Amino acid sequence: MKFRSVLFIFLVFSVLAATNYDSYEKRWQEIDKETKSADSLKTEIIEKFPNSLLSFQFCQDEFYDKLYPIWNNDSLKVVVITKLLRKYPQNQWARTMYRYLAHSLFNLKKYEQLQQTLCEFRENFADDYKL
Repeated sequence: MKFRSVLFIFLVFSVLAATNYDSYEKRWQEIDKETKSADSLKTEIIEKFPNSLLSFQFCQDEFYDKLYPIWNNDSLKVVVITKLLRKYPQNQWARTMYRYLAHSLFNLKKYEQLQQTLCEFRENFADDYKL
């Protein structure tokens, strides 16, 4: 009798655990689809509306998320910021990215690349420097 009771309890918990896992797995798949949709929408917003408030926020968040772990490593900052500038070329946050990039290039004594970056900065934001 004890064996049957233990077996019954084991079977009930096994079924409940499996059902519970299945529901978690299903929810995970739904969230995964939602995440992919959100990432796709984010990319579309960045491409179609580069000067929008949302694009600005995406750029700002990504900038700090990626730079925080490498804050004291100028070599890595140059690589990351260069990629971000390619992703967000027309975004208003690019001004800030150019400043950080220039600072890191100066610290690394990469003066030729620094000069190119500053010229590119001036070209991309020409209205900022008109007299």
